[in-house]
Amino acid sequence: METCFVCNYSHKGHLHSYECPECGTAYDDQTKVWFGPYTKWDPRSGSPPSFLWYALFAIAVITRLLVGIKYRFLADLIITSITLLFIGCVTFANKKLRRKHELPYVALTPIGLLVSRTGGKVSKTVGWDEICRKVNGNGWTYPFSMNAELKLNVTSNDVKELHQLLVQRCSATPIESPR
Repeated sequence: METCFVCNYSHKGHLHSYECPECGTAYDDQTKVWFGPYTKWDPRSGSPPSFLWYALFAIAVITRLLVGIKYRFLADLIITSITLLFIGCVTFANKKLRRKHELPYVALTPIGLLVSRTGGKVSKTVGWDEICRKVNGNGWTYPFSMNAELKLNVTSNDVKELHQLLVQRCSATPIESPR
């Protein structure tokens, strides 16, 4: 892995250490990561969705048209301010959301399954013993049962592929954790 899927640290020069020197996340040659879609807007994140900015911009333009000549300078000032805010915030929000380490992910690693529903920090870790017990028992017989329990934020095809890999790995070594 060239970069860590948790903290985005570059692993150039650390290719054979199998542990991220920045955050300590374990990985190996068989580590596989599935990234989810861009996260939806969270009011606590501070950057509103683009439709709000479009609405503000439309209000500014309508204000400019309705105000008339008497308050023209004020209307132009409002339009310019909102336009600059719009361009700056949307540009910043798009750059921020497109950083790979801020996307939700599911990772199959030497220690088990790492799930992050929002990107960055791991929300849930499922060790290999528990994975194999659930895959070989009654817990995760089908991909949708695994997805229902873990609430994975990836596509259904990714969930199916992940489930297939878990079944293969657990049938090869049902008791011990695969390495």
